[in-house]
Amino acid sequence: MKRPATHCLSRGLGIAAVLLATAAHADSPPTPPGDHMARSPNGRCAAQASLREDRVTIAPVAGGAGWSVPGWHRVLLVADDCRTLGIGYDGANLLRRPDRLPETPVMRFFHPDGPGRVVVLRQLYPDLAVMPATVSHWLLYRSSQWNGRDWVVETADGRVLRFPAQGD
Repeated sequence: MKRPATHCLSRGLGIAAVLLATAAHADSPPTPPGDHMARSPNGRCAAQASLREDRVTIAPVAGGAGWSVPGWHRVLLVADDCRTLGIGYDGANLLRRPDRLPETPVMRFFHPDGPGRVVVLRQLYPDLAVMPATVSHWLLYRSSQWNGRDWVVETADGRVLRFPAQGD
């Protein structure tokens, strides 16, 4: 049975629309800066990013003493013991084109007594050439997970890397 040309055309346009929407989503701009909160995996600790105060405060959800890190940050990872805060690259999994440099920080860990470990781009990609380009960025990773102690990253080239918050 021969299908009408309009059926093939509309089906082709539908597929093209899905592909374009996917590509557009991949490079969608981040949400505008604003107050937001992140919780630890066990839910007992929270980090509150305040744009007005220009700081992130980490404290137990049930109340108690907290600590803070200066600056507003978009990507926050909170440890189950409230003693570690991970601050990720502002573009999440999209790296700005000019930032594809070996020493670009992609995750920074902080503790109540100050800065801790810093994970830089060359630790994810010893060969930066394997990073795929998106419409306007570089794909930093396929997925990222936080278990309260380790940042686990699946790189764009399929490797799974684990970065403990403690250590170098």
